[in-house]
Amino acid sequence: MLEIVVALLYFANKIFLSQEKKTGWILGAMASATAIFYFISIEVYLLLILESGFFILMLFGLKNHKSSPQKNIYIYGIMIITMLGMLFVVDEVQPIEFLVSVGFIVAIHSLAVHRWKLGWVIMGMSHIIMAYFTYEKQQYFFALMQGVSVFIAIYALMKKRQELQMKIN
Repeated sequence: MLEIVVALLYFANKIFLSQEKKTGWILGAMASATAIFYFISIEVYLLLILESGFFILMLFGLKNHKSSPQKNIYIYGIMIITMLGMLFVVDEVQPIEFLVSVGFIVAIHSLAVHRWKLGWVIMGMSHIIMAYFTYEKQQYFFALMQGVSVFIAIYALMKKRQELQMKIN
């Protein structure tokens, strides 16, 4: 049941973020908090550490929604601590799991600092890999929602491209 709540919250998070709405960051923080409990329950500690970092990044994105974010040394520190935690705290981390986790961290950070194109490209690629990863772990609904999230990332990229073209014209 928790798997479905997490997947739906993250799906709604991406829909609202693709529209550049503050609600996306709020839903993202809620999804991260819920996902922490979910990954504890299924004993996937790599993603537990990842979600802890996401939660903080979502709060950073919420704080900087619509403002021009300053470079924040604390956020970079949290990203580094999260990645080191994934490398050294979790036993038997597969390279692909680490890679996709770093991809999500970079994507969310990029969106939080308004690097929309980079954020959505990496987000889409990370969702493709995560769909496979969660399918292999027999988390089918979560895998399905990961696949659908790829299309949200594509939509967000197309929307941003259209906005940029309108500014040029």
